[in-house]
Amino acid sequence: ILAAVLQTKTAKDIKSEAANFFFNAAAQTAEAASGQGGSLHSASSQCLLSYVGYEKTLWGAHLLDVVVAAGLMSSLSLMKDFRAALIAGINCFLPAIAADFGKYLVCYRLQPNDGLRCPFLPGFAGLAGATQVAVGLTLFMIAALWTWLSLSRSEEDPPPSHVVFLTSKYQPRYALFETERLIRKTLFTFIGALLPISSSPALQMGCLGMVVWVSLFVYFLYQPYHTPEWNWIEICLLLVAMLMILSVSTLLANEFHWGHSVPTQQSIIFATAAVAAVASVIMIFRVMKELVREQRQAAK
Repeated sequence: ILAAVLQTKTAKDIKSEAANFFFNAAAQTAEAASGQGGSLHSASSQCLLSYVGYEKTLWGAHLLDVVVAAGLMSSLSLMKDFRAALIAGINCFLPAIAADFGKYLVCYRLQPNDGLRCPFLPGFAGLAGATQVAVGLTLFMIAALWTWLSLSRSEEDPPPSHVVFLTSKYQPRYALFETERLIRKTLFTFIGALLPISSSPALQMGCLGMVVWVSLFVYFLYQPYHTPEWNWIEICLLLVAMLMILSVSTLLANEFHWGHSVPTQQSIIFATAAVAAVASVIMIFRVMKELVREQRQAAK
């Protein structure tokens, strides 16, 4: 969301070093609070390919991501239970690998009257290439989610650690609700790759808004956590995300309107960055507080 803000002409025209520092600090804080990397993931994979002498391609970076994920999960399965390794691997690597599929489908125009260019489609160009990617993504997601759901349930007594990790914070009838979080995280990453902020900022905001709205509706309706406070924290975070998406959508729409004013644009930019920074700091504080509490309980 903040990346979309920084792509606007008004944000780029702000020359104040203090303002730029504030934007960067807000973006880094939000990234740390979300626990997800930014857009450097694909670049780092391609740089690694170049370093070892291979051509920098999307297909090569995608394959490298799969190999790294498989290698790390295999290593973890040797040290821990293989089921826990699969859960950890899916949780960590599913969004990034799904996003790699989205990068094949990126299309853009170089000029307003130019045709749509889709240079990253593998194999056949046009609809055949897009179908190939869509089928691959569908099969991959079905396999990953089937594995996740299968491992989220167990008849063992006591239940294994990975099942406790996935289900303990939810009410019994919503024990599989962690799947919603996994799908939401994967959709966020996939949308960011499929609709780059540099070429499709409004489309990206619209798609992100739909995902957040659905999650917000689901949490309002079911409130799946055991602890009511956790339900309201999740709802508040989703409301903040929706507020930021609406403000950025307003910013993008206003920027191209003949009647827009720079002070209005700047007010929206600073307000959005401030909301992101405050929400992220509160989230980091609560996570650290919970970690300290767990450490104290373990010490006793």
